Amino acid sequence: MNNYIKLAASICNWFLSVVLVWFIMCLKNVFALYARMFDSRLSGNFGFGIIKYKL
Repeated sequence: MNNYIKLAASICNWFLSVVLVWFIMCLKNVFALYARMFDSRLSGNFGFGIIKYKL
């Protein structure tokens, strides 16, 4: 019984880490998209250009 719990826990941990990485990547893409939108609208006056190139 203990082995099944360990297996379930490891699968859970792996799944959570995959979801976390995917979420962070999505967040970065959304942020870069917004930065690009602001860049084209404000021509980079507010430092969004710097943020965009750091990502």
